Amino acid sequence: MNIKSGIRQSFTLQWRAMWRTGTLPFCAVAAVLAVVAAPHIARGDGTAAGARQVLSQLALGGAFAIVAVVSLVAACGAFADERAAKRLALTVTRPVPLCGVWLGKFAAILSAAAVSLAAAAVALFCVADTGGDCVRLMSPLMPTIAEESLAEYERFMAAPETPAEVKKQPKAAVVRELMKRMGERYDAVRPGETMTWNFMLPDGVKTAGARMRFSTEYGIRTTVSGKFALYSEGAEHDAFGAAITNLTGSVLDVPLAPTGQGALVDGKVARLRFTSAGEGDVMLRPRKDLFITVPGDSAAANAVRMVLMELVVVAVLVAMGMFFSSALSKTVSAFSASVLITVSLMAPAVLVQFPSELGANGVTKFGLGVSKAVLKATRPVGELHPIASFAAGESVEWLDIGRAAAQNALALPFALMLASAAVLSRRPPE
Repeated sequence: MNIKSGIRQSFTLQWRAMWRTGTLPFCAVAAVLAVVAAPHIARGDGTAAGARQVLSQLALGGAFAIVAVVSLVAACGAFADERAAKRLALTVTRPVPLCGVWLGKFAAILSAAAVSLAAAAVALFCVADTGGDCVRLMSPLMPTIAEESLAEYERFMAAPETPAEVKKQPKAAVVRELMKRMGERYDAVRPGETMTWNFMLPDGVKTAGARMRFSTEYGIRTTVSGKFALYSEGAEHDAFGAAITNLTGSVLDVPLAPTGQGALVDGKVARLRFTSAGEGDVMLRPRKDLFITVPGDSAAANAVRMVLMELVVVAVLVAMGMFFSSALSKTVSAFSASVLITVSLMAPAVLVQFPSELGANGVTKFGLGVSKAVLKATRPVGELHPIASFAAGESVEWLDIGRAAAQNALALPFALMLASAAVLSRRPPE
C-alpha cells in the first residue's frame, strides 16, 4: 500500500474513532457553548467598541482553549491508546508506511479542530455584533534587526565607553545583545523638530490613519501635540494630514484627512511626517509603536484567516502530542507535552529576566541557550495573536499566516513525524 492510501485509511480510522468516542461532538459543542455563554459573562468598558472587543476575546479565547486541550489529549492518545489496547503491533506491522499513518492521524485531529473552531466563529457572528470591516496595520520600512545590529557592531566596539570585558566577548554574543537593543530602539522628537518614517502602502489607498503610542524618557504621562502629514516620495503636496493633542502612554488612532492638494501615488514609498509642537521631548519605538492604518476587508474574511492561524497553533500541539504518544503512555505524553508548552511560554520571560549573556557563567548560558532554542522554534506562532487582532478589528495577514504555517504547521510536524516513525519502528509494541 502506498503512502497516499495509508494517509487516507489512517485519516478515516482516526476520524471515526473521534466520532465514536464522542471527542469530536464534545469539542464542537463545547466550543459553541463557550461562545454562546460569553455575552452573559463579558463586561465591557462602557463603550460599544470596548464591549465588542472584550466579548470577542472572551468567546473566541474560551473556544480556542477547549479545542486546544481536546486536540492535545486526542494527539497524546493517537498511538498510546492503540498500545494500551494491544493494537499497536497491527499498526506497525501492516503494509502501510508509518509516515502515512502519522500524517493521517495528524490530519484527522487537525480537521476536527478546524470544524470546532469554524463552528465557534460562526456562533460568534450569530450571537454578537462583530463590527464592520477590519483595518490593516502597515509597519514602517526599516532594516531588519539583524542588519541594524551588524551595522551598529563596529561603532559599539569602537566606542570608548564600551567596557573592556565586553570587547573580549565573541562577536556573535555581542550582536545578539545589540539585537535586543535594536528591537526596543526609540526615535526621539524634540520640540519643534520633525521626524519622518517611510511606508509601503497598498495601491489605491483613499483613506488612511496613523496609530502610535508616544512615551517619555521616564514614562511620565505628559501632553503630546503636533501635526502629521502623509505624502508620496517626491510629491510636492501632502495627501493627508491631521493635528493631535493628547497624552503620552496611550495608543492613539488619528484619522488622516485628505488635504485636497495631493494624492498617494501607487507603487511609491509613502512618508509619514510628524512635527512636534509640544514643550517636551517625546519618543516612540518605530518597530512597535507606529503604524499606518488602511481599510481591510470584511469581518467574515478576517475570521477565516483567524481560524487558519488558530489551526497553526493547534498543529504545533498535535504534532508534539503525537510525538510523545509514539513512545509514552497517554498520561505521560500529556504531561510531557504540557511541560514543553510551559517552557515555550516561559522562554520570553526567562530572556527578559536575564537580558545579557555577556559575562554569564556556564549554567546560565546553557539555560539561556535552551530558552532561545525553544523561542526560536515557536516564534512565528508566539509573535502572533489572531484572536486579539480579530477582536480589535485588525486584519490577520496572509503573509503572517504563511510564515507561521511554513515553520510550525509544516517543518516542525514533518520533523516530529520522522522522529515518531523512527521510534515506532524500533520500539517493540507492547
